Amino acid sequence: MKIERLWLAVFFCITSIAAAFAENDGNKAVPLNSSGNKSVPYFELYRRASYSNFSFAVGTGLTAYTGDLSSPIHFSRQRYHLNPHGSVNMQYRITNYISARVEGSVFRLYSEPAPGTWNDKAFKGNNSEYYVAIVHDLYPKNEVEFHARRWNPYVFVGLGAVLYNPTDPETGESYRPQGNNNGYVYSRTARIIPLGLGINYYPHDHITIGFEMGYRPTSTDYLDDASWEGDPNPKNDGYFIYGFKLSKQILPRKYKYSRRVKAGQRY
Repeated sequence: MKIERLWLAVFFCITSIAAAFAENDGNKAVPLNSSGNKSVPYFELYRRASYSNFSFAVGTGLTAYTGDLSSPIHFSRQRYHLNPHGSVNMQYRITNYISARVEGSVFRLYSEPAPGTWNDKAFKGNNSEYYVAIVHDLYPKNEVEFHARRWNPYVFVGLGAVLYNPTDPETGESYRPQGNNNGYVYSRTARIIPLGLGINYYPHDHITIGFEMGYRPTSTDYLDDASWEGDPNPKNDGYFIYGFKLSKQILPRKYKYSRRVKAGQRY
């Protein structure tokens, strides 16, 4: 519980800082839209003649593991979190606030056990994850397109799967065929619930540079190949991913002024 509370506190601090940046950035006047209002209806579908609803992104960063061997605060036992990850995703903007995301990533987890504990095996896992998620922006996208904001925090939650394979860090041999410390041969896949937050900076209204951090609770206790049968409070393993993303909204190859007029838009 201490780890979860610590990360909740970190999430709260980052959200507060991000919101302060965005609020300060949003002091600029927002031009009136075609209906004569400053804001757009929350559930109004996103339509732009000059922009597609689709965007794609690439990302890179670091990971941290939490399980039977260690937790994120044990930096030295996890190579100081210098375990890389890379990702690609595609997003579809549904409204000015809400988008749907499909993402895949590859990442590494590593940990050494605490000296003198019941399990003396370190592990290294080269893993991959795939998920779908809903992304909710704090401010509507049209305020970015009106150049009224350059910063926009967001949160996301989703559902997916992780493909994992804990190995011996020295030999590279997979632990799974041998069974874990209890002799149990487990599945290589598990469910995940990706959740987290981030903040995007818009150098241009269709390009973003963002920082994102998220946690993945899983349905397995074997990301590290270790499970203590005598644990009075057993719980599954999980991992954190944090890093930077570069995103670009797709522009139509061709569009005509008549399309913009039909859509009732001037941009």
